[in-house]
Amino acid sequence: MIMQDLLPGILLLFALFIIHSSTSSSPSYIGAVVEYRPVTEGEDGRKVAELNAAHVKRIVKKASEYNVDIIVFPEIGLTSLPENRSWTIDKIRAHHRFAASYIPEPEENVVLCHSSDRYSKSLKSVSCTAKEQRIYVVVNHHERVDCDPDSADCASDDAFLLYNTNVVFDREGRLIARYRKYNLFSEPGVNITKRPEISIFHTDFGVKFGQIICNDILYVNPARQLLHQYNVTDVVYSAEWFSELPFLTSVQTHSAWAFDNDVNLLSSGFNEPAITNGGSGIYLGKDGIVKSTIPNESANLLVVAEIPKIVNGRRQRLVNPAPPKVYRFSQAEVPTTWDTTEHFMYKDDFSVYTTEIVDPKLGSYSKKLCNRGLCCDFELEMDFDKNVARGTGVDYYRYRIGVFNGTRLFAGLFTVGIEVCGLFFCSDDTLASCGSRFTGNSRIVQPTTFRSVAIEREIDQNKQKFYLPMTLTPSLVSIRASKISFETSPSSRDETSKNLKMKLKKPETNLMTFAIYGRDLAKDGSELTRSSE
Repeated sequence: MIMQDLLPGILLLFALFIIHSSTSSSPSYIGAVVEYRPVTEGEDGRKVAELNAAHVKRIVKKASEYNVDIIVFPEIGLTSLPENRSWTIDKIRAHHRFAASYIPEPEENVVLCHSSDRYSKSLKSVSCTAKEQRIYVVVNHHERVDCDPDSADCASDDAFLLYNTNVVFDREGRLIARYRKYNLFSEPGVNITKRPEISIFHTDFGVKFGQIICNDILYVNPARQLLHQYNVTDVVYSAEWFSELPFLTSVQTHSAWAFDNDVNLLSSGFNEPAITNGGSGIYLGKDGIVKSTIPNESANLLVVAEIPKIVNGRRQRLVNPAPPKVYRFSQAEVPTTWDTTEHFMYKDDFSVYTTEIVDPKLGSYSKKLCNRGLCCDFELEMDFDKNVARGTGVDYYRYRIGVFNGTRLFAGLFTVGIEVCGLFFCSDDTLASCGSRFTGNSRIVQPTTFRSVAIEREIDQNKQKFYLPMTLTPSLVSIRASKISFETSPSSRDETSKNLKMKLKKPETNLMTFAIYGRDLAKDGSELTRSSE
């Protein structure tokens, strides 16, 4: 009799446990990314990491309420440097000598929660959190590897190597994957491996993931290796992205990369809008953005979405998928150094471009522009509503087309090869205003509607080049994926070349950027391009 009374409750608990986790036969899984403003105050790096780990615990516990299977945290989310980042390399390395953690090889199958003091308390805490909440957790933590100072591989006089490292914990708190960032972005004192590491992990819900960090997305190795050589369909991505208008803001770049490669991308961003950082989202390749966020002020946000699996090259079609959710943590839940400064963004240098202003009142526009051997064809169809543009205190964006083929600076320190064919916004008719947004006090209107946009150029089949379809709206997200096409076709010139065409297929009023953004890795490190033709 007692067992009969207890049976319904037992069955309910069992059912809840099953619902909590997706399985290998499920057509989807529940993923989450965190837009996170880390604790940075204090020069004791270990205490800073432990405070961030405490926040991770609260955030993962909240994610468990949404039946999340896997959650991703941003780059530098645990071992952030203090606000004063003008430290010398020696001071940075001295700081991380104690803040960084040893990290075991994934093959060791270590559950850090139960391990020795060799590993940092912060990482052990995250391991325990993953185990307690039964969720796969992806975090970023600086890693320390001791080395022989007399060895050529050590390459330092302080007897350790320092890596920017992502780790993955499974539902048991076991460390199952590790990736050391290869393509650094102005990270003094941090080392890289001799060759890019390939980091892949398998989950109990039947999805194989690869992982990359921030600037890796603008390089071939290891990001594209994961997709084309190892058939990875889903990628976890931690970033401290420095947004730049009009082509390289966080959400537009990450969604463009997912679109071009047609992969599921779980992108988590470090939040500090005052210095351009921020932007997180869940992207389904050519099926577009499930949900993204790029806050204009400091925030801690949890983004949750149902993600269809990709099976045999096809993304599963879900019947009545769960709507995505965004949970904003209060200051009481996750204390944040609050900054209400409007999201600052860097701006491209258009003095090296060949550009021409576009007058939307013309209705249609056709032009070929060239820059240092790169030629791009532009075809535009537009409507301009004069009544919308009238009025006192009204601002609206102007547009230019532009082409650039050369090298530019990243982080003010190193040159990279870029090939751009694009339509982009300006705040007035001058070139200097291009890429500048109106202030928050402006009354902004959109009198220009683009009925269609087509940009075409010739490309060669070069493994050191790739191209991304960059689009941007005033809300700093990409336009809907269903509105664009990005395709190659045979070239009439020769068999080694192709035509690449990007097209706006449906009318769009909220358009700020529409561009083919190319990377030419062979030019990386070359002399900086300084002036236009």
